Amino acid sequence: MEHDNLFIQILEILSIKYTKDFTLRFYEKHPHKNSLFGLSEMLRYYKIENVAAEIQKTQECLSSLDVPFVAYVDHEFVLVRHVSTEAIIYCLLYTSPSPRDTE
Repeated sequence: MEHDNLFIQILEILSIKYTKDFTLRFYEKHPHKNSLFGLSEMLRYYKIENVAAEIQKTQECLSSLDVPFVAYVDHEFVLVRHVSTEAIIYCLLYTSPSPRDTE
């Protein structure tokens, strides 16, 4: 399953109805599309509740979050789809889910 950007990945995983042409234009024209602030604004447009928080990088903290959620990893936003004691599964832009060992 290929996606055009993180915003569309979020809409897909949450089963939010959208039209690809409008959503891509909406995303591309957004002045803050590459920031958490911009992503939050776009999600609110689609009536998706969201919050931003800084959390500690511990298994307990990550496990307490509802998936999916957006995280900032290695200077990129990723969509975390699953957290367990064995792995964290997330999607990068233009890629499929990749397991990453937990610390």
